[in-house]
Amino acid sequence: MFYYDTKQWMLLIAMAAALSLIFIDQTAISIALPTIQKAFSLNYTDVQWVMNIYAVCLASTLIVGGKLADYMGPKTTYQIGIVFFGLGSLLCGSVSTYSFLLFGRVIQGLSAAIMLPAAAVLVINHFPESERGRAIGFYVGIASVFLALGPMFGGLLLQSFGWYWIFYINIPICLLGLIFAKLVLTEQTYHKQFKFEDFTGYLLISLSLASLITALIESNRHGFGSLIVMILFTVSLIGWTVFIWRSLVIINPIINFKLFKNKTFAICCWIMLQDQAVVVSITFWMLILQYGYLKSPAYSGLLLLTGTFPIIFMAPLSGICRDQFGPILTMRIGAILMCCGSWWIGIVIYNNYPLLWLVAGFFCFGSGTPFVLSTAMGQALSVIKADVRGTASGIINTCKQLGTALGLAIWGTIIGHLYFSFLAKILHKQNGYAGLTVKSLHGLLVQSKSAMQAISHLPLVQQEQLLAQAQLARRESFGICMACVGTVALISFLMTWWMPRQPRYME
Repeated sequence: MFYYDTKQWMLLIAMAAALSLIFIDQTAISIALPTIQKAFSLNYTDVQWVMNIYAVCLASTLIVGGKLADYMGPKTTYQIGIVFFGLGSLLCGSVSTYSFLLFGRVIQGLSAAIMLPAAAVLVINHFPESERGRAIGFYVGIASVFLALGPMFGGLLLQSFGWYWIFYINIPICLLGLIFAKLVLTEQTYHKQFKFEDFTGYLLISLSLASLITALIESNRHGFGSLIVMILFTVSLIGWTVFIWRSLVIINPIINFKLFKNKTFAICCWIMLQDQAVVVSITFWMLILQYGYLKSPAYSGLLLLTGTFPIIFMAPLSGICRDQFGPILTMRIGAILMCCGSWWIGIVIYNNYPLLWLVAGFFCFGSGTPFVLSTAMGQALSVIKADVRGTASGIINTCKQLGTALGLAIWGTIIGHLYFSFLAKILHKQNGYAGLTVKSLHGLLVQSKSAMQAISHLPLVQQEQLLAQAQLARRESFGICMACVGTVALISFLMTWWMPRQPRYME
């Protein structure tokens, strides 16, 4: 099980560094969001952009990153990406304005899109088919250490040193990945001179994705029926339609839809998109503990450890299960665990059961995650020929990060609309809240300066009552959202029944 030589372990650690940076942005970053909201006096929509602008840049640029890995070689693209990710993290931690924070997140997203496809290809290329499941499992498992410990250490860093250390912690990880890659990856292969044949396609996919995510996020500010939101949805629909049509008729599209003729590859990509949207709900677990229960970042991170820590052990186990029993059974186990975990979490939060009951749901959810994602990624790449695996990896990771972006936007939109709807009912039904609006209470749960000024005229008892009602409204909206999350995980389970038991390999 642990018979890899020193260079192979160094390779896995170096590549896992790239994946760990993505994981950290899903856990440690999100636990700092309430503090960032209070520090910059942000409303609900602005907080969503801190998460989503990174996800949009990453998802829309991964295809380019995959193509760079095919043309320039995965070693070079990996090194370029990890260096710029470190620089972006340094910028995010050093800013004093919200605008520059978003700019730093853009740099992080673009650089992650360059290094992530290359890392997956390097792991696949350095291990034979009989060992890929185990190698992928260790690759994800090593990175999952950061996913698991991210909430706890993120909470401790936040309380001890400040929110900016959430970004600074990325820098030593970048250095570790860069040094190990230089020591182990001694050979570099250039396939041919890089030429971006479908720049129009890249613009279309970027515009379509950005318009869709913007429409979802801004609907919390303007409403679904507003003119600006309807225009954005229309632009996105037209953009996706034109993009798919062009990709089917031109010679060298940015996404080669011929790869989707392989049924195994197509289904794995779709499952990864869905389940990545499910996984990113972890972001809102951390937020509900701080917003809905007013728990400290350190407490929230410690409790979340019960959901992220199992991934460390389950990632290698999922690889062994894939090698021994096949990918279909492995993915089914994972999807059922994620579904049951999501529903349990939703039930506990919505019905206001004891907080520690969440541990069972967190553990179940975290245990199932690598069984689906790492297995689907390894299986999808294994049925694609080696010289286009960089492009295929770009498509796979685009599906994952598209799931991340859509998940953040959709779950955030569901929670936001339900929460503000519940809050509006509270203000409408109860006496004594005249003059208060939902908009004026956006920062109430973090006790932002603007929200506290808005309720300053109320007696202290009424202030505490309003805060308690807002917490309850946030918990109920989160509970309903997790029911939706569990349903998406169930759909992934059902989709495994369409996967071929004997996959066809691309010639």
